[in-house]
Amino acid sequence: MKPITKIINGRKYHLEHSVDSKIVAKSYVDIIRSHGYSARYFRNPNGYYSVYQGPKLKR
Repeated sequence: MKPITKIINGRKYHLEHSVDSKIVAKSYVDIIRSHGYSARYFRNPNGYYSVYQGPKLKR
């Protein structure tokens, strides 16, 4: 099942509800963090996971 990703305000990544949603969310967080941004994933009330991209971190 391919995740549908929508970027809302350039910050939120919504992932299609699936068994792999959490795994996909974790990998998105890793990718975003590798670019130097803060990121976290969370579960929506409807059961799928989204990723929130925060500000760029100073290194």
